[in-house]
Amino acid sequence: MDCNLAVKTLSIILGVSILNLLINLPVKAATMVDFSVLINSGTNTGDTFNGSFTYDETKVNSSGLTNLTPANRGVLDVSFTYLGINYTANDDDNSPNGPIISFQNGTLTGLDFLVDSTFFINISIFTELDVNNNPINNQGIVSYGTPVIVPEKTINPLLLMGFLGLGIARKRLT
Repeated sequence: MDCNLAVKTLSIILGVSILNLLINLPVKAATMVDFSVLINSGTNTGDTFNGSFTYDETKVNSSGLTNLTPANRGVLDVSFTYLGINYTANDDDNSPNGPIISFQNGTLTGLDFLVDSTFFINISIFTELDVNNNPINNQGIVSYGTPVIVPEKTINPLLLMGFLGLGIARKRLT
């Protein structure tokens, strides 16, 4: 392998490594939780509606109360389908300060998610709302699944640059 090529490849690898440290990379500790709402009173009694949310695990304190929101970059994503309509964190009446994912001593307690004139999820209680945000019709119980770590979907730039360097070196030798 040409010495000049080796120096260039090493320089590129070191440069990318330094950039990798300086750039604000995406969250590496995203955790997803599925949840469901079982309607136990109202016209949809017995129906189940599903959703999920993703949060930054590194922002959860191991002691005391922790409230994560989109504003503090703790809430990464919320999705809930109710009566055929999908609602996201942007639909929360308090966005970007809501929805709120709460933890007590590092353990998930639940989600607060308010969509004006539609519904309110308050930890373990679901309530359908009228145009004045008063409870009406469908009421239910919210249950949460086990938190699951979401694998990071990035390619290590060092590895990529190493393979590129080897490919260039191989091409020059042939």
